[in-house]
Amino acid sequence: MKLKKNNHQPTTERTNMNPKLTLLTLCALSVSALNVFAQNLIVTSDTTVSGTHYENNGDAYAAITNIDTSWTFTGSDITVTATGGNNTVGAWGVNIYSDYYPILNLTDSTIKANSIGIFFEGGDATLNNVNITAGRDGLHTSYTYNLMMTGGTINSTDGNGAGIFHEYHSSGTLNNVNITAKGFGIYVYSDSSLTVIGSTITAANDGLSIDYNSDATLNNVTVTAENTGIMMYSSSLTMTGGTITAANEGLSLDDYSDATLTNVTVTATGNNGSGVLLQGNSTLTLTDSVIHATGSDAHGISAYSTHYYNPTNTTTLNHSTVTDGISVDARFGEDTNLTLTASNGSLISGGVTVSTPIDDYVVATLDFTLIDSALSGGLTATGSSHVTVTASDGGTITGEVISAQNAVVQITLTNAGTALRGNLIQDNNSAITLTVGADALLAGGGTVSNLIMDTGAILGYTDELTVTTSITIGDNIIIDFSNLTGTGDYTVLDWSGATGGESISDDQFTIAGDGVEGTFNVDNGKLVFNATAVPEPSIWFLIGLGLGALALIRRRI
Repeated sequence: MKLKKNNHQPTTERTNMNPKLTLLTLCALSVSALNVFAQNLIVTSDTTVSGTHYENNGDAYAAITNIDTSWTFTGSDITVTATGGNNTVGAWGVNIYSDYYPILNLTDSTIKANSIGIFFEGGDATLNNVNITAGRDGLHTSYTYNLMMTGGTINSTDGNGAGIFHEYHSSGTLNNVNITAKGFGIYVYSDSSLTVIGSTITAANDGLSIDYNSDATLNNVTVTAENTGIMMYSSSLTMTGGTITAANEGLSLDDYSDATLTNVTVTATGNNGSGVLLQGNSTLTLTDSVIHATGSDAHGISAYSTHYYNPTNTTTLNHSTVTDGISVDARFGEDTNLTLTASNGSLISGGVTVSTPIDDYVVATLDFTLIDSALSGGLTATGSSHVTVTASDGGTITGEVISAQNAVVQITLTNAGTALRGNLIQDNNSAITLTVGADALLAGGGTVSNLIMDTGAILGYTDELTVTTSITIGDNIIIDFSNLTGTGDYTVLDWSGATGGESISDDQFTIAGDGVEGTFNVDNGKLVFNATAVPEPSIWFLIGLGLGALALIRRRI
């Protein structure tokens, strides 16, 4: 069966490969050389070898080369060494290419080459417990129907190379393979597909690059990279189990890429890095996963655009955790949009920041839905930013909500169990709209750590939630005073500078907290609680005070 090829070439700008060493150039060198020089092994028919050493120290072609026909080569316990010039086919260990479905089987073998360890094009390649060391690509597959590699190692020692370069409609599976590379760990390119199981990828550049309509499936894989853990461009990723650790971005999605991660931990260790970077209308789905960013000025998830007009990125968190915050940034001169949904007990710490340059005509937009999930660290919107937050079914927001420099923020607490704990702060040119549904929970500002209202609050006279643009209040808004320590008047909510609060009355609010008694009073756009009784100290607390006093008396005696 003859394979139909296309004219696509690897993108040298993204791959950082030497443009003088394109695939077609290297193959042309191989074909022309066959007519001139002798070769250690030229395969012309079905061949089976065992315990053999093939070596080429010249600069003409690989230690093992085929003629362009259909055949099967099977090698067991063989050693291949190619030490020719670094940029010639003579430095390739194995060079198998054919339009007529060749088959390569290697078991318990070793390949050492100054350039490419194994180049395979067309047909099927099966490698069992094969160890490859190469100056450039350890394993380069092109137009390959099926690559199957089980066990073994690949070591690429050149910064312009890759452990595996898998391109042009190729398909393959790696099982329990350890890959180390000075360049890219694995590069999947141009309508290719690769499944990696129980393997490790360690790279000085990107751990795994998935490019140009390709896809990868990873199961229990460990990826470690000094640049980006997994780089995606117009491609898809499904990853279950395993870890991604990288200095810059753990996972980067661009140009309509989509990634689904389940039970995966992603960590970005460098300064200004991101656990996940979203660009170009990409989609991220996390389930039972954790995203970290440990460097300074780093974010758990970042969304921005440098080359797309008004892209919308989408992120869904299901029982997942994002530390070090989320950033939506239009500072690169393009509109940026993020649709974010957190559900099923997801946790986002470190706050959310949405920003644009003050004098630039770009917009950053966040559409954020919290369902039975929590945001801590507050929310800050600056510049021409538009933020919509809808909390339902136990969704909570803790920390200050800040709108500044023309930003617009809309917050809706829809039903029982939802809560806002912290001040709303805005400048004169910005807007905040607060809509509170029935049975929702409002907590005062002040020191946020002291105002976790569903477990009790310590309210001072200046602890209040302030709304300065517009407000809508439903019935039975619960204000929890469980830890109130003194009687008197407490201003809880101030909407005197807002619109929409003219019809708010004190009977829309309900006291929560054992032992707290008092009344609400709405006056001049403020909700004031007059506490007439507060919880008595517990008997054990009183006993503790008595014992402490007795000890002090005995010491003085």
